[in-house]
Amino acid sequence: QKIKNLKPQDKSVEYFSSTQQKGDGSFGIRVSPKGKKTWFIMYKLHGKISRYTLGTFPELSLIQAKNKHSEVALRIRNGEDPHIQKQAYQKANTVAEFWDIYSKWERNPNKPKSAKSRYDEQNKWKLHIEPVIGHMKVVDVTSDHIELCTQNLVSKGQLVTANRVHALLSIMFTCAMKKKIVKAHPVLSMDKPGGSEAPRAIILKDTEIRLVWTACDKLAPNMRDIFRLILLTGQRPGEIMAMTWDEISLERRFWTIPADKTKTGRADHVVPLSDQAMAIIEARYDEEQRFVFPAHSKPGHVVNTAKARLRLHKLTNTEGWTAHDLRRTARSLMALSGTKPHIAEKVLNHAVGRIEQTYDLYDYLDEKRLALDKLGREIDKIIGNESKPAKVVKLRRQE
Repeated sequence: QKIKNLKPQDKSVEYFSSTQQKGDGSFGIRVSPKGKKTWFIMYKLHGKISRYTLGTFPELSLIQAKNKHSEVALRIRNGEDPHIQKQAYQKANTVAEFWDIYSKWERNPNKPKSAKSRYDEQNKWKLHIEPVIGHMKVVDVTSDHIELCTQNLVSKGQLVTANRVHALLSIMFTCAMKKKIVKAHPVLSMDKPGGSEAPRAIILKDTEIRLVWTACDKLAPNMRDIFRLILLTGQRPGEIMAMTWDEISLERRFWTIPADKTKTGRADHVVPLSDQAMAIIEARYDEEQRFVFPAHSKPGHVVNTAKARLRLHKLTNTEGWTAHDLRRTARSLMALSGTKPHIAEKVLNHAVGRIEQTYDLYDYLDEKRLALDKLGREIDKIIGNESKPAKVVKLRRQE
């Protein structure tokens, strides 16, 4: 009440507290001629007397001002100048500014992130992180702010995505720690917001494959062909969506995925194209387009199958599977058709072992082609497209 009743004078007047211990500096409030009341601490450091503003009344109450004075006094006793710290804070990176630094950082320089990984990270940043904490100073981010980035995803039941955003934030602050931008890691003590994830092992049954394949006809052409090519080639959905015409050899019937577009990033990956895959790709040929699956509303290619997949769930009453599960299903069908495990792994471009020798670009090409041809025939058999053997008619030679 005493603070509230302080009246302005013709010039600024300062009032000091007499309860401070020696070495804690002088705690006071200054009342300007216009009535503005400003809390401050007057201190001596390195032989120089300085004044540091703590805040204004009533925004900062007496109790809050005293607590802040105690914090600043402690830093002064430790030889830290609050003015220098304030200047450093003003220059400190926002999370958005730090994102530019993080984007150029490699956690493991010997294994740079693939273009797909960078693309996925950029999506998570734009959708779930930047809108929430992009404006904040990195040093101000706490575990509560980290939780804000994922709580909307958790409330919608998107638990896996919430875990992925959480993981990206963890890596970001590991980078900030290594670059000495922050002293504490706000993510390390937190649990995954989506909980632990059980290993996925969804493989579609023949009846489900048939339903999904048929229902694809009710989707837009891009989505229809993407889902079918995942099944026919066993490749990653993101790699198929980013397919370009200069990666396709229609004459030699194969698709070469550049190393920087693969998840492993080790080397280019050659995918032989079966008759069934070729039929889909040839029907899409457009010499004026760069991408096989161009986006319609903006430059570039299709980047997401989620809405179309959810529609397939409803059309077929087969819920729970993802686009990646179609790739897993293709792997299962290859095994069913007699493809050896190490060849199937080559087709899927899985890393085998921790250290793998670099082979010729066309290594195992014949084996991979045979595996994918068998896969195409197996899918034809499942969906009822299996060609019937031609009827042989003996011709009688005329005399």
